[in-house]
Amino acid sequence: MEQFPMDTVATALTSAEAAAVDWSDAAPKCSHRRCERTADYYVDQHGCRDFFVCELHLRRERYRVAEMIAKTKSGRVVCVDCKRPARTWSEGLHTVSLSGGAA
Repeated sequence: MEQFPMDTVATALTSAEAAAVDWSDAAPKCSHRRCERTADYYVDQHGCRDFFVCELHLRRERYRVAEMIAKTKSGRVVCVDCKRPARTWSEGLHTVSLSGGAA
């Protein structure tokens, strides 16, 4: 199984807490290196890591994870922190729109 590391920002939020926050005043930045965009989503890696991401980088990360899963013989990847396996994005990561609700 291939492992997928992600750039993270320590936010110490649960997905439910992130969904409940009004982010309109906070305007967190995308966690990706060299990206200055305002984040559109909060992504929780099942409690191991979490990060803010813009729409563009969310699409890129979803594609990257799907490609990694497709290339493995087992059809899954594992978390670099807890070794939890995932066969899909939603098995390993919970995405919350900062404008409200799950994505």
